[in-house]
Amino acid sequence: MPFLHRDLFDSYIHREFSRALKAAALAPSRLPFLVRALRDQTKAARLRSLHAKSGLEVPPLLIVSVTRTCNFNCSGCYSRQLHQDCGPEMDAGRFDEILGEAGELGISIVMLAGGEPLIRKDLLDVAARHTSITFPVFTNGSLIDESYAAFFGHHPNLVPVISIEGGERETDLRRGYGTFDALRDAAWVLNRNHVWWGVSITLSSQNYDVALSPFYAKDVNSLGSHLFFYVEYVPVEPDSIHFVLNQSQKNELTDRIEE
Repeated sequence: MPFLHRDLFDSYIHREFSRALKAAALAPSRLPFLVRALRDQTKAARLRSLHAKSGLEVPPLLIVSVTRTCNFNCSGCYSRQLHQDCGPEMDAGRFDEILGEAGELGISIVMLAGGEPLIRKDLLDVAARHTSITFPVFTNGSLIDESYAAFFGHHPNLVPVISIEGGERETDLRRGYGTFDALRDAAWVLNRNHVWWGVSITLSSQNYDVALSPFYAKDVNSLGSHLFFYVEYVPVEPDSIHFVLNQSQKNELTDRIEE
């Protein structure tokens, strides 16, 4: 990773954790974790800087697809297209080794993806033990119940991030009828267990204006989400090119997200 990109990521990470601390007034039970997480993120950034001086560039972020299995069949899913092999999946022991190596290098955020990562509870148990690393867990949300909400409540370094496509129409169109209502149920369970959670929104030409509306952001925030990831749609099927953002949308994307 070029030096300027590492510095940019480091500054963004520090900024967002600092913002989260300010927002913690709305969820004081999360304050101890956020204070500790900001300290750990700062410590890891210093470690990455030391490595860089010796010629080793360490990225602050790591993405691990922990399973290819999923209980959804979303249209245009890149994971389903890219992960069609039938070989064995990573076991808990190897995952523990990888996270240990990542922490020693100064990688301070590990994003867990799939498939559906909540299917691999054994790997989430491993991640929970690496408390100096923050794990956004990208999930379709359908498996979040009282048991999982309690798990996330006891392990705040694992942050559930629920995939959503916009409002009910946009979400159900891509993920299946009734998905949006199920996600609202998951939000209610997480809130009741005082879990700090977020959403991941895949931006396409179809939901761009809805998903980037300040009114929509307020609606999602009112559900209890304190964290937003915006991801550009990447086409993996020949008939899905029309979902890609056009150049005008790409040009204004950063400003719209900041707004």
